Amino acid sequence: MKTFRLIGTALLAVILCINLVSCSSDENNPIEDKDNATTQKKLIELKEVDDRGYYSISKYSYGDDGRLSSATCTWNEYSITYTINWGANVVIESFDKEATTFTLENGLIKHMSIENATFSYNSSKQIIKMQNSDIFTDVYTWEGDKFTSRTTYQIGQDEYTFEYIYSGKTCKGYLPIMIEVVENDNHPLIEAHPEMIGMRCYQLPDQVYHKKYNCEYICKYTAGHLVPADFQLFII
Repeated sequence: MKTFRLIGTALLAVILCINLVSCSSDENNPIEDKDNATTQKKLIELKEVDDRGYYSISKYSYGDDGRLSSATCTWNEYSITYTINWGANVVIESFDKEATTFTLENGLIKHMSIENATFSYNSSKQIIKMQNSDIFTDVYTWEGDKFTSRTTYQIGQDEYTFEYIYSGKTCKGYLPIMIEVVENDNHPLIEAHPEMIGMRCYQLPDQVYHKKYNCEYICKYTAGHLVPADFQLFII
């Protein structure tokens, strides 16, 4: 859950439905209704390939109500299909005999059964804290609709921080990789509905500053690519 996959030797391609990602430097682009699942742009496919040729592909299907109904995830020759069952204040994401239960409050995930994680939000429905089984605590900060930092506190370890810098570039859809700031495990529900975890982000960061222990580095996003060259991001 605490592996930050944006920094690594991988090639990540995020394929979205037509008109999902239309980016510009104009901050006045019209923004979709984050609370209305039927009008939101939808994630159709996400593909990740590493430098050895190993890949994973996730494909998403939705019901007439705009909610995720199933997702098929393939890792090379291995494939599983998730089924999403929606209740009044509970969503269950299951495959085979495994299941993750998400408990909701006002449309936001307040508890996730796996790792006994709990979440807190501000009045704008943006995530501000994630507590993971009394081992990890993540604190998130925002400036308006810009997600600016995540600081992780771990028992017996030094804290570490990711800081995000922006120049005004936005998308009419959303940036799906931002959910990995909160949850790195494979959860199609969160990938397709980041608004449920307070991370449906339209602002595109220019760079990420990371400080952990005695190490510091900066990665830059330019024209859809993340530098250094051992990692690239493409949004199609």
